[in-house]
Amino acid sequence: KLDKVVLCDTPGFEDTNGPEVDVANGIGIIKALQTCKSVKPVVLIGYTALGYRMNCVRELIRTLVRIIPSIQDYLSAFAYVFTKFPDDQKQSIHAMVRDTYKSIEEEEKDEGYRALLADIADQTEETVLAPDLLKDSPKILLKRLANPRNFIKDPDKVFQPFLTEKSTSAVHLQVEKHKANILRAFRHHHYQIVQTKLNELIALQS
Repeated sequence: KLDKVVLCDTPGFEDTNGPEVDVANGIGIIKALQTCKSVKPVVLIGYTALGYRMNCVRELIRTLVRIIPSIQDYLSAFAYVFTKFPDDQKQSIHAMVRDTYKSIEEEEKDEGYRALLADIADQTEETVLAPDLLKDSPKILLKRLANPRNFIKDPDKVFQPFLTEKSTSAVHLQVEKHKANILRAFRHHHYQIVQTKLNELIALQS
């Protein structure tokens, strides 16, 4: 039995605050997770944020695979909670996830990505965690999530800093701008600017 469980809500990724915030989140969140004794990832999947063919969920899965490179070894720790689903849609959640998995099974090369999506399908086959947030008591859900047998025990070794695809592109673009500025300054013998830009590149790398 766990003496204490802390529920932490992470910021969203690839939000409207720009790549700088996304990069900070990708580093800061992981550093926080790495200091924990154990971690249970709870993936919230909102009805209004599904997207076409679960595109938004699939993007989230890409991010999770970057955070945990060997994610298929830790799927037993994951839980998936579906929020804001109309009552008449809850019974079709498993079929929706299963069909999405089947549509990418052959073309998708990333083993971790396939494994995580398959795990969502497997977990929703018998039981779907889709509470009515206004009516249902949280005790049953919290009791299930706090099962100490289903936690990642060594988060400092499991979780890795990451960048989303959009943020990676933004960082690469910034590096190219720095390189162009350095070459331009060097041609005009502005060595102080060269030194400043080189220092900025070193800081960006670290």
